[in-house]
Amino acid sequence: MKSEGLRFRDGISTKRDTAGNLVVRARIRLNGKIVERRDQVSGSVEDAKCRREQLKQELRSGSPVPAQTATRGLATFGDLITFRGDRAGFGGMDTFFNILKRDIGDCPNDPDVFLSRFDEYLGILSTEPTKQTGKLRSPKTLNHYIEAAGMTWSYASKPAFRPITGVRSNPLAKYDKHPVESRDRVLTIAETTALFTELTELNSPLYWPARFSIRNPIRQGDLICLNRKNLDIEHPWVHYMPHKTRRKKPREACLVCIEKEILDYWDRLPQDCFYLFPWMNEDGTWRQLREEDFGEHWRAVLSFAAIDGFHWHDLKHMAITFMLDHGFCELDLKNLGIQYDPKMVERYYHHDAEKGLKVWKAYSGQDLPAELAALRDRAMDILTKEGFSQDQLREIGLKFCPKLSETAGHGSVLVPDWKRKAA
Repeated sequence: MKSEGLRFRDGISTKRDTAGNLVVRARIRLNGKIVERRDQVSGSVEDAKCRREQLKQELRSGSPVPAQTATRGLATFGDLITFRGDRAGFGGMDTFFNILKRDIGDCPNDPDVFLSRFDEYLGILSTEPTKQTGKLRSPKTLNHYIEAAGMTWSYASKPAFRPITGVRSNPLAKYDKHPVESRDRVLTIAETTALFTELTELNSPLYWPARFSIRNPIRQGDLICLNRKNLDIEHPWVHYMPHKTRRKKPREACLVCIEKEILDYWDRLPQDCFYLFPWMNEDGTWRQLREEDFGEHWRAVLSFAAIDGFHWHDLKHMAITFMLDHGFCELDLKNLGIQYDPKMVERYYHHDAEKGLKVWKAYSGQDLPAELAALRDRAMDILTKEGFSQDQLREIGLKFCPKLSETAGHGSVLVPDWKRKAA
């Protein structure tokens, strides 16, 4: 077989040989050694893929396999998992794929049979505690099993692999996942006060990191690494390169909501302290913050403050909410490099109908401070004494206080007296 000089991709030559055939190469590990077998296929690439799988089965069994067996599909769900793993990997979910292969890998490659078996299997997972912790699996963990199984069937049902796997559709395409209660929340004003009161009374090294993070959205891993090189005192702002960006090239992010008290805190840090938020010991020595510092110590602070269901990551939700509630728009967040995707902003923003009510009250004059309300009334009195008609006052009122024109209808259709006289 003249296949010298040919390049292979997924076991199939990228070009045809001099005779116009595709060269198929099958390799497997057998008894600790790599064994290989090659053949020629005159048909299409799909025919070459089928022949490659046939050659692999022949190598495993040690005997020729009929062509019909190779194209009929893989026999079990475990074979489908192996098929995906050899070609596309498991995307960081190796544990779930391996457990599925161990527990229900012998299930026949039949969508209806598998769906019934998978329902029973999930029922067992949801009711039996794990051996490691002795606790029941969370809905989020159960959803990982559903995702892994669905990814296996979805990959096997791709049109290019259908002649090999025999799978035509994904039986888990519309499978209902377990509802997961969102961990994301923000603190009320009372809870925020209680939190920082406890941080102060405990003289906690996490006081300043928390005070910074509640107004500046930053992940815990990036916060730990902030140092004096990240601080630009001229602006002032903190600029850094986020380590975790979703499918995007990293770009510099700038955090600008820095209080004067935080700047004063940085000035008081020891001169040899390289980090902006170190763990300060009682004897004045310092070290870099560690991930474990946000564990037991943080949970103890929350316990003393009587706060449940709150995590350090939720400070980022509070920071995004703070910025959007104080004049920043989504474009401003993108300009600062804080968020790359509007969906992320939607995820982190805390929606509250009370905010809309406050905006309306402020606009309608129902929630004005006493000083501003008195000034408004005085202005309307002056305008009345100057000869402005009721229609004119209503039109002026509609522009800044609709409450003054509740009986006027739409101000846009009212014509002041001076305009009528001019006409």
